[in-house]
Amino acid sequence: MRSYLRDAGASRDHPGLRVTVRVDRGRVLVDLAAPMDLPLGLPGAADRATVRARGSAVVQPEG
Repeated sequence: MRSYLRDAGASRDHPGLRVTVRVDRGRVLVDLAAPMDLPLGLPGAADRATVRARGSAVVQPEG
């Protein structure tokens, strides 16, 4: 996944992009997170927000 994101330019276009991949009972789970500067400050909120996306796929071996 990391090489795919690097080759696709995602790592270059989104500095700080983090990826976690794990396999759990035949499912591949992917978590992407990247810092994001918000155009509007919110009292009590961090200066940088984190945008996160999660996805999964089921893998069924043949045979």
